[in-house]
Amino acid sequence: SPIVTNILLVLSKIIPTAKLAFTTKKMGSETVINNDFLDAKEKCVYGYKGAHRLGTVRELLKISLWLPLNVKTMNYPCLFFHGLHDKITTPSGSIESFKKIPNENKELVIFPDSEHCLLVQDNSDDLTPNYILVKSLDWLNSQKIEN
Repeated sequence: SPIVTNILLVLSKIIPTAKLAFTTKKMGSETVINNDFLDAKEKCVYGYKGAHRLGTVRELLKISLWLPLNVKTMNYPCLFFHGLHDKITTPSGSIESFKKIPNENKELVIFPDSEHCLLVQDNSDDLTPNYILVKSLDWLNSQKIEN
């Protein structure tokens, strides 16, 4: 509701580190099937494990509202990667943004068997993270740099 959103936006400026008691999606077992990664993530003393903070949610909202309005001004080379089964950010959002970028030097790679965490192997045979690294390096090396 717009009223709740506006209240939370005001509160996010006053108490940005306040944690939301509810979140709709988690970056965990819903988006990653690699149990070794999930175990390591839980044991990591540096990783954030709490509920989303108001300031973080505010910034995510800002970019999600800004991007659709401004993607048409992104007239520079772009390389997108997205998992088809992503439950955090929908592939359709990336596809729509990709279509609106005016630069012809753009590429969208959709991984049909992947979710949100593309750089986390699903299992020891998953080459998706390696593919992304190699593809990114090849793509960057193929770009012409003009002075």
